[in-house]
Amino acid sequence: MAELGVTLTKAKVSAGVKTSYLEMERSRALSELSRRMVGASQVVNASYQENGSEAKEARANMEAEMFRAERAYREAYGRLKELMGEH
Repeated sequence: MAELGVTLTKAKVSAGVKTSYLEMERSRALSELSRRMVGASQVVNASYQENGSEAKEARANMEAEMFRAERAYREAYGRLKELMGEH
């Protein structure tokens, strides 16, 4: 019975680590994509100066999304390290 408990615990931990790893990879990809989008907007902004507030607002929204994606990645990375026993 104890061996079955150990086996089940190992399976749960393994599934948790796998889920956390996949979440970390997904959030890393989103973070990278948002950084590229902000970079592209800077290039467009440099080549086409528009004084409208809509362009500034759109850029601010992209930057905010980039920071949210970066935070999600860092949180997922932290959860994965915690599950793996690293603090």
